[in-house]
Amino acid sequence: MSLPDEVRGHHTAWVGMAGGGAEHVRVPVRYALAGESLVMFGDKELSGVADGAQVIVTIHEIHDGPPLASFAATLRVVDPSEVDREALGELLAHVSLGHDLAEVSEHLDEIRAHRRVVALGV
Repeated sequence: MSLPDEVRGHHTAWVGMAGGGAEHVRVPVRYALAGESLVMFGDKELSGVADGAQVIVTIHEIHDGPPLASFAATLRVVDPSEVDREALGELLAHVSLGHDLAEVSEHLDEIRAHRRVVALGV
């Protein structure tokens, strides 16, 4: 099974634990596409979600707008060094990474060393 087409062209997914319930609030998380997975940082909003957990992912055109796609996925912790630099850069497109290529590269290496990265796949 592959990701729905709606994940292309967007950058935020709402992620919640499968099964729902009041203790499983959906949180918005910025993502990048990496093959057939959504890659995202998992050290803040998703820090309590265990490797292998089943989650529900929803893509909206605008915040609280009607859902474009909703699907079940498995969250996997991935080695940040194995995540494509382009995907990491896309996750951080809203932040300044440096003034030149050397600074950007150094910043990405630092992020890889200190951040939890997860992938959601169907």
